[in-house]
Amino acid sequence: MYGIDVVSTAPIDWPRVRESGRTFAYLRSAYGRTVDPGFATSWRAMRDAGIIRGAWQVLRHDEDPVEQAVQFLKVVQLQRGDLPPMLDLERMATTSAAQVVAMVKTWASVVESELDARHGCAPRAIIRTSTRACPVRCEPNGFERHALWVIDPTRFDQPEVPRCWGSGEWTMHQYAIGKQGIPGVGGTAQLDRFHPVALGDRGRRVEQVKELLREANFGFGVTETSELDEYTSKAITSFQAARGLVQDGIVGPKTFAELHWP
Repeated sequence: MYGIDVVSTAPIDWPRVRESGRTFAYLRSAYGRTVDPGFATSWRAMRDAGIIRGAWQVLRHDEDPVEQAVQFLKVVQLQRGDLPPMLDLERMATTSAAQVVAMVKTWASVVESELDARHGCAPRAIIRTSTRACPVRCEPNGFERHALWVIDPTRFDQPEVPRCWGSGEWTMHQYAIGKQGIPGVGGTAQLDRFHPVALGDRGRRVEQVKELLREANFGFGVTETSELDEYTSKAITSFQAARGLVQDGIVGPKTFAELHWP
């Protein structure tokens, strides 16, 4: 379950990206309040190519988080089936933990409120960061309610995860940075993989899946434990059948995206 994330200034042939086996991709919409000029065109092309798409924004410490959130909402028009928004915190590594936590909470509140008004649901943002960022080394901070996209190009099988989430509690992993020669990508891209949730898994990721199933009215028989048991697997399969997805009981990128649109 592999994908890429890119900035929209690079020329991208999205059908070629899809044909190469990369099923999902995230496209940067803005660096703080500065919009990537090619975003709108590439955003439409991603969907046309059958890419499971998502949009991300770099959070800047020196710009107002409300203004940054408003800019994101102006640029990004999400549709049902899109991946939840992603907020990148890597430019916040030297900022105090208290300031970052406050800014993230403000940004998320604005974005989730507006998405709820637009769509009747509020896909919770994914947070992208690494263990080098000061705020994510501090507990508690409330970030654990968000799915984690961890940056760790030094490892593949077991990326190092910020302790406020806990070992293994990552949803996406950026395992390579600035790669050239990716089919369909004229410039460079980051390589990513998705961490599926399946029968027998345990932990916060499972709890998040169960929460999403309940919000989508597929919570019958879903237990309160942090284990993905047979009852929960059947609920996932029922949800997949209702959405026209492959009925394998596994939460991969497509099912993960659809679960955010009850």
